[in-house]
Amino acid sequence: MPKAYRYDKDTKIFIGEVERQLDPLESKKAGIDIYLVPGQSTLEPPLPPKDGFDVVWDDDKWAYKEWPKTEAYEPTELELKQKELWETKSQLAQLDYIGVKIATGRATREEYAEQITQMSELADKVNQLRLEIAELGARE
Repeated sequence: MPKAYRYDKDTKIFIGEVERQLDPLESKKAGIDIYLVPGQSTLEPPLPPKDGFDVVWDDDKWAYKEWPKTEAYEPTELELKQKELWETKSQLAQLDYIGVKIATGRATREEYAEQITQMSELADKVNQLRLEIAELGARE
């Protein structure tokens, strides 16, 4: 089946190819197969993909449209500390099961002594990060 090449109605960016449908009435009248061309599409094959560009339908032909240049985002010190806090709290949460096991008598503190020490260190780090974040937030 013949193909058509679709583009977005607003941005004109190439979307993909579609199978064209046979027009039974026009085919019967003409005595040959006549295929419909869907809206927002063309019979012209698009340009090949190109890094940093969109393929767009422009003035009845395909063209490359360069992506807008963006500056690399540099997180603030506050954002970095907030991320570190989230990661540290996540590490601490992964050890929560130990408290449940000890509280329900399915384990002893001695069995998890190393992890309990790690939990204490992580909790101290959480408290320190919260203080640092509060100080940084007060400066901004």
